[in-house]
Amino acid sequence: MKDSALIPINGLMQVMPNHGSTNYYPNSLGCVLPKQAPETGISEKPFVKGNVIRKASTYKNNDYAQAGERYCSMNSLEQDNLVSNIVESLSTAIKPIQEKMLVHFLKANKDFGNRIARGLKI
Repeated sequence: MKDSALIPINGLMQVMPNHGSTNYYPNSLGCVLPKQAPETGISEKPFVKGNVIRKASTYKNNDYAQAGERYCSMNSLEQDNLVSNIVESLSTAIKPIQEKMLVHFLKANKDFGNRIARGLKI
């Protein structure tokens, strides 16, 4: 394998924090207000063979259980490092984004979310 095969075609990935305004869309800051992403492309038309029935799902999604269990499975040093990394990353975000993310961390695990809230001084 040639060394040139290891160089990304479009350059290296951005690794420095973005200190300017949001530079991608859709985002939750569209002109400071939430902005719905526009519908684009061709709508999906799934192929179905056989009988199709509709019924209410009996499965309840819990999008936070796995994250909470993972946090609980970590030793205290790993938990400290995770909380520290998240607090460091979120400390540069504006307050509404911090609060929005905090809701998710609290749903995963109360202790986890509370530690992040204390780190962010929320």
